Amino acid sequence: MVHPFLDDNHPTIDEHGKKFLTDPITKAEVFPALNTMKPYKAPGPDRFQAIFFKQYWHVVGEDIFQLVKTSFLIGYFDPAISDSLISLIPKIDPPKSYKDFRPISLCNIVYKIITKVLVLLTIKLIMHCVTSSSLSILWNGNKLPPFKPSHGLRQGDPLSPYLFILCMEKLSIAINKAVLQGDWDPIQISNNKPRLSHLLFADDVLLFTKAKNSQLRVITDLFDRFSRASGLKINCLSLEPFILQVFLKPR
Repeated sequence: MVHPFLDDNHPTIDEHGKKFLTDPITKAEVFPALNTMKPYKAPGPDRFQAIFFKQYWHVVGEDIFQLVKTSFLIGYFDPAISDSLISLIPKIDPPKSYKDFRPISLCNIVYKIITKVLVLLTIKLIMHCVTSSSLSILWNGNKLPPFKPSHGLRQGDPLSPYLFILCMEKLSIAINKAVLQGDWDPIQISNNKPRLSHLLFADDVLLFTKAKNSQLRVITDLFDRFSRASGLKINCLSLEPFILQVFLKPR
């Protein structure tokens, strides 16, 4: 049975694009991926910062390249590579509850290199990156026992923004389809201007619709289906509704 949220049309790439995404990994792709990293960011479980690999690339570069190349070839690497520490960064001072902390994943450098080279190259390796990870909370400098995440994306993981974009692309397509079918009633802020149904910015989603109970039911149904299909859920604590009055001048 086709899932009702997964049967919509979505953008595709041509054969040339597919070949580009599946070409063998080269050294010319691996070292530039390392160079995009800030040299002194907080280390992951391996305790190495990017500066070490940059300064000693002439020593470790070939081994790193072969590991990355093999990972893309077989779609697998040692799961320990994707282990992460979770550092809880206070949003306010002093924090008063768990929602006042921002969890940031501290990943191993080798894992970051793989994910930066990866982007969208192979689905098999993407899924291995997502499902193989193990997390440990870093509390007052001490590493707590690890646990396996069941869903969601890790802030601080180079792969997360691309996975988020893929999910939001599918959400955007579903919203546009609801607008075209007349189920979702967007707003228009002035005459001769485009109607607004949603805006995506970084990790924020802005939804625009008429203030009607029927529209709330449409949004709730759509996001329920999106949640079941993607495993992502709305954080109700971060929701902020706004009511606007829009006056359109007669033409």
